Amino acid sequence: MIDETATQHPPVRRAGMVAKPQENQIPPIRRAALARPLTPPPKRPRIRAPFALLFLVASALLWWQFSPWKGFAIPGMTPPQPPPRAAPAEPKPDLRFVAEIETAVAEGNLRTARDFLAQRTALQVPTAEQETLVQTLEAKRKNEIATAFQAAEQANDLAGMREQHADFLSLWPDEALGTAWAEKVDAREKAEADKIRRAELAEQFQKHMKSQQFMAADQALDAMAKLGADVTGRRSLLVRVIQLPGGVPLRMRWIPAGSFQMGSPPEEEGRMADEVLHEVVLTKGFWLGETEITQAQWEAVMGMNTAYNKGPTLPVEMVSVREIEVFLDRLNKDQKGLFRLPTEAEWEYACRSKTSTAYHAGQSLTTQANFDGSQSPTGVYRKKTIAVKSFPPNAWGLYDMHGNVWEWCSDHYGPYDKGPVVDPVAGMNFRGVKFVVRGGGWGDYPDSCRSARRYSHPPRAKSQNLGFRLVRGE
Repeated sequence: MIDETATQHPPVRRAGMVAKPQENQIPPIRRAALARPLTPPPKRPRIRAPFALLFLVASALLWWQFSPWKGFAIPGMTPPQPPPRAAPAEPKPDLRFVAEIETAVAEGNLRTARDFLAQRTALQVPTAEQETLVQTLEAKRKNEIATAFQAAEQANDLAGMREQHADFLSLWPDEALGTAWAEKVDAREKAEADKIRRAELAEQFQKHMKSQQFMAADQALDAMAKLGADVTGRRSLLVRVIQLPGGVPLRMRWIPAGSFQMGSPPEEEGRMADEVLHEVVLTKGFWLGETEITQAQWEAVMGMNTAYNKGPTLPVEMVSVREIEVFLDRLNKDQKGLFRLPTEAEWEYACRSKTSTAYHAGQSLTTQANFDGSQSPTGVYRKKTIAVKSFPPNAWGLYDMHGNVWEWCSDHYGPYDKGPVVDPVAGMNFRGVKFVVRGGGWGDYPDSCRSARRYSHPPRAKSQNLGFRLVRGE
């Protein structure tokens, strides 16, 4: 017999089975643990096939994305190409105000083009093309205005110059060219105004000459000369300047032919008996000294000065008729014998200068002359001669016809002839050896300075109050 105990195989262990040790081989602690009932291990969840497939695909994609073999081409196989990307769409250009600018430029309207360009620039959009158009128009417009201004300037067209200058300033107010044009316009305006004024003064001159207001005519000539007019020709009708030795000038005023009432009316204050009123006709004009002969003029001819009150612009005094004759002889040697003393009629005619009042300035004498004004509330008594031309002249430009010094005339003193007298000649009324003096002096009262006042001195008489002026005939 076969021993069953000898032939028994050890028990087969199956999965999940643990060999049960012998009780005597198990430590007590382990034995207590084994005594507890066994708990089967938890079951793992089964992964279903669809989810497992997705997991594998995702893993493969991730591996391929980050694999160094990405892009490796298998021979004979074209790798798949990604679809081409569409080009980004270009933004549409901003065309606001472009058409308006182009239209304004085409019409040549620079102001409108500038306005629209400013509005487009404010939008902060590209404006380079529009700026070029406007700049081209500006250059063209500036050239047109400059050409028009030059044409107006050459044609002396002041209105055209003003128009182009105003147009230029409205477009380019800060340009230096506008300032230069402004100066030209101002100069032309002044020239035009001066031209008009010269024409007006020329008319005034003719009017004053016709009315024999020679001083007013002379003033018109002075104003014309200040405006750049050549008045030499016109001036020669009124004034002549004689150069004495040493270059000392002697100015003569033209006295026209005419008639006047010589003497004074009975009612004139201060009238003397020898001032019989009668008509005198002078058929020829003559040149009369603008002032009394000054000490500078006397000394230029005589080489000495015997005046009591010295001064080159003071009237010469302390001279007799005989000394004046020597002066005239020397002067006429160089001036062709044309100078002489005025006749009494010539002197009064020139003094009155078309007036009939007691003085050429009116019926009274207050401050218009150098005389003894001590008896007048407004008068001044200077007690000596003063410079010639210290007071305004009469209407014919003659100074100091009243006061300062008495003036010698060529007539011998005597009563006037009755009836009208034509061109009375010196010596015609000869009644003695005294010569007539006229005009009054610094030591006389106003009535002795009247236009009609007559007085006389012997030919050798001298006085601090006695001088003369000259006539130059033609």
